[in-house]
Amino acid sequence: PPPPPPPLGNSTLTVYAASSIIGPWTRVDVAVDEAGSSMNKCPSPVMLSNGTVRVMVLTGGSTVFEATTWRGPYRRISDYDVAKCTEKVFKWCAEGAFMFQDSRSHWHALFHRFTVQPQPQSAWTGGHAFSYDGIVWSNVTKAYNTSLWPQPGLYAHRRERPKLVFAQDGTTPLYLFNGVDVPGYGTYTMAVPIAQSQV
Repeated sequence: PPPPPPPLGNSTLTVYAASSIIGPWTRVDVAVDEAGSSMNKCPSPVMLSNGTVRVMVLTGGSTVFEATTWRGPYRRISDYDVAKCTEKVFKWCAEGAFMFQDSRSHWHALFHRFTVQPQPQSAWTGGHAFSYDGIVWSNVTKAYNTSLWPQPGLYAHRRERPKLVFAQDGTTPLYLFNGVDVPGYGTYTMAVPIAQSQV
């Protein structure tokens, strides 16, 4: 096998923290080892029950880092580009990750399939990858398209920055939020209810 790529240089993430939701908020710059200076500043953190924080960021590919506290420092625990695209033409299909755990403590991530061109109607724009340990990941597969809910026949040029809102149990996703660019209407935040399977 080819040798692993050399480690990237170190970088920082900016976090704003407060003891109350109404503030005051304080800026904290946290160190991220081997992330590189061109690291995408759209991290997706998950705090574990012991206070450990894992964060997925784009470093030319999606990479997972971990720290014993949210203040860092964060060290790389995965390979670079852990969630690869299933179709080579989609070079940036793993942009803007939202990482989370399910009720079995398995890991998942939603992604935006980035392209500089407006999307054709009903095009793939959101991807999903999974992992048993949060370190080794599956390839990215299709998750959702550019259709707008609840308007049948209306599509976004772009649908990105996926985020989930969970039920009180913290693991059951209830709504998917995206930023959408709708031709002739403008830019909006869209919330879509997620159907729950009956097991």
